[in-house]
Amino acid sequence: ARCIRLPASPRAARGLGLRMQVENFGDSPSDVLKWTKDRDTVKEEVAPKVQGKGMGEWESMISSRAVTEDALVFSDVRWDGTDLYWLEYRPKEGRQVIVRRSDDGVERTVTPKGGLWDVGSSGGGSPYTVKSGVVYFSNRVDGALYTQFAAFEVEPVALTPPGATGYTDLDLDEARERIVCVQEAEGTSSLISVSLADQGDEAPGAPTVLRAGASNLASPHISPDLRKMAWVEMAGGASTLWSATVTEGGELEEAVVVAESAAHPTWSALGVLYYTSDAAGKWNVMEEGGSEPLISNLDEDEEVAGGSGIGPSPVSFLPDGTLMCIATTGGGASEALVKVDPLTRTGEVVGGKKSRWVSTASLSVSEAGAVGVVGSQRGSPSSVSVLAAGGDER
Repeated sequence: ARCIRLPASPRAARGLGLRMQVENFGDSPSDVLKWTKDRDTVKEEVAPKVQGKGMGEWESMISSRAVTEDALVFSDVRWDGTDLYWLEYRPKEGRQVIVRRSDDGVERTVTPKGGLWDVGSSGGGSPYTVKSGVVYFSNRVDGALYTQFAAFEVEPVALTPPGATGYTDLDLDEARERIVCVQEAEGTSSLISVSLADQGDEAPGAPTVLRAGASNLASPHISPDLRKMAWVEMAGGASTLWSATVTEGGELEEAVVVAESAAHPTWSALGVLYYTSDAAGKWNVMEEGGSEPLISNLDEDEEVAGGSGIGPSPVSFLPDGTLMCIATTGGGASEALVKVDPLTRTGEVVGGKKSRWVSTASLSVSEAGAVGVVGSQRGSPSSVSVLAAGGDER
């Protein structure tokens, strides 16, 4: 509303050129009194009409769309050598893309432009993986699995026919030239392999089913020596960790149950299988064949994150065998990065003192450090953070 400042006397009004009949007024006390009354009448006529409203009833000048349309959401961060990759949901585009940050600090959107490409699936697992600069991802638009060179502007190449609901938890089996993953289709999931030897063919072949039957499968991971595979099966609210021998031809044999109420299988560089479990009353890291939790010094209200069993793993290993994981405090009120010595079974908080490491957004470690998504203690994922060897978050 405009603020109008009216003169205090007839003489001041004439000096300002105010459009009022000031010529009829003099400067005697009676004239000033009459001027004052008329001035107050003008004030009432030009004053803005203000109507009070209760909290939440007034219309904000800032729309919710303006707040959220530029709010990028980061997830599924991982190392490939010294290059960083992550998923980035862009509300303005209505899709999710893969972004690469090379070791020289240059960022590039790997996913091609346009509405034909949207990285994701209907499942809760990771829809992509990367190895030696080659990206493999599930396209939500047509339900096919694709491969693409990350550093060049080239069209992705289809590895499967379209039509599936999506592919998640991709693991590269280089020795057998294939991708092992979970295929989501028509409300069911199967453990499958996708050949990489035939990529570039005009009509890619159908995937090979390795295991089916469970209502939900997740997290297939091949051991470093390529002889075993571990995965999780969920049915009726229970999650079971399985492992099997992988033959030279790639089939699964001698499948056995490793543990009940387990999730997120992870192999160490020495080929030891670790996983998360709440068998002891709260979520912790367990070793295959072991009876005691790996982290012995968790506080009463602390536990390892990622108890849902689906999604990125909150556990990862450094090349020297040191385990890194995300731990929650107070029922998830805060999340911190913990470094664990498997020999002493003790954990030390090394990240999250100033911010919140988001367990649902994945954790990846290498010699360069630990990388994940960091947000405020109350906010959504807001930035990609690297924890260097010295322990500095940036």
